Amino acid sequence: MQNFNPFCVAMNSLRMSTPSALRTALLLGFAAVTFFAFNQQAFAADTISAKVYQDTDGNGTVNRVRWTMDENVTACAYEAGDWTVNTASEMNWAITGISCTGSNAFLDITITSDTNETGSVTPPVISYANAGTAGSVTLTSGAMSAKASQTITDAAAPTIVSTTPVSAGVGVSITSDVVIAFSERMDPTFDEGTEFAVSPDPGSFTTTWSGDEMTVTLSFVNMLCGHAYSVTTDEAEIIASTGTVTTLVTTGPQDGDWSFTTGACGSGSSTPATVSSFSYDGAVCSLENTQSFSVTGSNIDAYLASDDQYFSDAEWVSNDIEGSDSFNVTFDDSTSTAYFALRSDTGAVTNVYSFDLTDWSSTCGTSDDSAGSDENSDDGSEDMPSDDTSSDDSSDIVPVAGVNPGDVIHSSTSSAVYYVTSTYTRRVFINEQSYFTWFDSFDGVKEVSASTLSALPLDGSMLPKAGVVLVKIQSSPVVYFLDDSSDEFSPELREIGDEATAIDLFGSNWADYVIDIEPTFFTKFDSGLEVDASEDLGIDVNDMKERESLHD
Repeated sequence: MQNFNPFCVAMNSLRMSTPSALRTALLLGFAAVTFFAFNQQAFAADTISAKVYQDTDGNGTVNRVRWTMDENVTACAYEAGDWTVNTASEMNWAITGISCTGSNAFLDITITSDTNETGSVTPPVISYANAGTAGSVTLTSGAMSAKASQTITDAAAPTIVSTTPVSAGVGVSITSDVVIAFSERMDPTFDEGTEFAVSPDPGSFTTTWSGDEMTVTLSFVNMLCGHAYSVTTDEAEIIASTGTVTTLVTTGPQDGDWSFTTGACGSGSSTPATVSSFSYDGAVCSLENTQSFSVTGSNIDAYLASDDQYFSDAEWVSNDIEGSDSFNVTFDDSTSTAYFALRSDTGAVTNVYSFDLTDWSSTCGTSDDSAGSDENSDDGSEDMPSDDTSSDDSSDIVPVAGVNPGDVIHSSTSSAVYYVTSTYTRRVFINEQSYFTWFDSFDGVKEVSASTLSALPLDGSMLPKAGVVLVKIQSSPVVYFLDDSSDEFSPELREIGDEATAIDLFGSNWADYVIDIEPTFFTKFDSGLEVDASEDLGIDVNDMKERESLHD
């Protein structure tokens, strides 16, 4: 039988000369166009225009997949045999039901998934095939056709699922970290003043993300005893790493704003410092804007000094005070009150001390011949430790009798060991391991008087030497190579991405070069790029020191 073609019939009819024949041809042509248009509409129907997963109640757990069809879903009934989870992703999906209103294009698929997860690295995939009763999902055009391997995109906003310390917690240790756990992998940008804030500001801190980037740990080094702290987050600034266009919501298990109170000084298992006396000795006229203080006591490991009672910009200075000690602190010329806290070697912090300061300018004068009145401290950008004292500002350097640049010194009143810089300041070695990355023994350490020590302003820390060891924080598995930087006293931290890279660069015994660094000191390093396995680091592994050799 020959196929019927309305276009051919219409063309043949044009050969007729009667009006009725012409009218017939036009009608047939219109029918052909109508038939073609109807086929276009049928072709566009029964397709999915959007397929996303959602957390409809904002509790931090995905519970629904929504398919948006190109036509209305008129009826639906759940049959387990119709649905397959091809890829459950890290959220471990299972389909438990479907629903529709019969008056819109939404087909809602109910799912269960892991608690407190709203995103995944591996996208979930599901399929539909009408293997059961005919018409289990019905569209305007009829029964929905099979939908194989549908990749579902993320439309579930991340939530905060837990916070540490707990909200309204009391007696919190001053060494506790602030920890925020999210319901999915987050963008690891987490800046103070943008994404979060702590009030009063505890000062310097380190930020550490978990391996799955779902938990951020903030380690503050200057929290004080008996203080109430509040943590706030800016939901508009905190976003998931990929796939989620919505920002953080705080309707989940935990709100993004909470408070806690640290415990009283001396409480708990930490051994407190014993302070017999703490006094202000007056201005040090040989050093611009410098004031002198004395403390008598025991078990005092470090002091914290600031011109504001919350120590916003202060950092702990390891002083290892034994019995009694005097030390100098440089303040801004406008400082009228100095605030101090002392810390024991087990981390217990004293209450805050305050002293009204003598105005340095009126006491010491500001004439050009005042010793050391032009430059009193180094900015940390000098050359590598050496005996070279030449610099453009050498005329402003005031030598201290009994010591020379490059000396390593200590005082009989302190167990701390210091390096003397080319500008006659002193930098304290953070620990014995750090010292032995620079030197092979204590034989060259020179003992000086307390007055000589106090004449050398403190100027920061002596960190481990670049290119000698690898470092990490004890609470984190991430290992870093110490590379040279523009500030030779602050090596550059460069993350080693995996063990294969470490073996390629440092040999099979690479782990023997790793030492732990207190989180307090990580902020003193510069930051660099991750180490490339094929990179020439410009070091000789034979010059590196194993952890076991870093002692006398």
